[in-house]
Amino acid sequence: MTQSRIFMSIYIPFILHDRNEEFIKEYFKNQNIADIERVDFCYEGNWKDGRSAFVHIKNWYYSENSCYLYEKLYDPNGLKILINKNEYWILKEMICPKIYSTELNIHQVVSKIESLEKKIRELESVIQYQHREPEQEQEPEQEPEPEDQIIKWRQSKLWDLMYNSEMDFDVPFTIEELCLALST
Repeated sequence: MTQSRIFMSIYIPFILHDRNEEFIKEYFKNQNIADIERVDFCYEGNWKDGRSAFVHIKNWYYSENSCYLYEKLYDPNGLKILINKNEYWILKEMICPKIYSTELNIHQVVSKIESLEKKIRELESVIQYQHREPEQEQEPEQEPEPEDQIIKWRQSKLWDLMYNSEMDFDVPFTIEELCLALST
């Protein structure tokens, strides 16, 4: 281990679905490589039978296997290790930031996400309410003045008179005659 960087997480680009966290922990321990803190799985790509894994090291063992693996992590191609006659893993340096551990199971994480999304929607509606355009206060419709009512009534009466009477509007008539006709 002559290099100065300390690798505390390893990236495995492809690992079979049936390889769970316990299997990976046991493999690293039995090969005298390291104690594993946890393993994060990631479903990237279009693989039907596999996924990626991020193996987070608790502590490295001081052994020939661990020293060899540690040195090979500096190689950008990583290290190919044989798991059995039909399976191998490629181990690489994990270059993305480590995701911190959580004590929540997947169902609790989903529930927490849903509750946070609900809270976000509530806060967005509060913000939207606070930034809305002030509503124009509508004045209540006022009752028309008695004079206006009389004028409207007379206009409607005149309309009726013009179209529903036998009065001849082509012949001029006086206001008194019109008033007399409207009053009936």
